[in-house]
Amino acid sequence: MAKIDARTTDVICMDTGERLRRVVSIDAERGEVVCQHWPLRPNLKVRGTIDTFVLRFRAVHPIYAGSFRPYLVHCYGRLQ
Repeated sequence: MAKIDARTTDVICMDTGERLRRVVSIDAERGEVVCQHWPLRPNLKVRGTIDTFVLRFRAVHPIYAGSFRPYLVHCYGRLQ
């Protein structure tokens, strides 16, 4: 499965029930959710980009419900 552009998709951490904010992309196979910091931080290594961080989970399940793009993503078992 390719990475999912999650800017229009709700991403929920099922361990806490919280909606993850500022999600940029999701790699369901690797269990990775890429998010932006808030307040936004410039990436000093790559000019013109925003700094991001990765949240890792044991399982990431996109829910398509008949669409070609997932409308909801459930994340289970957050790893440190």
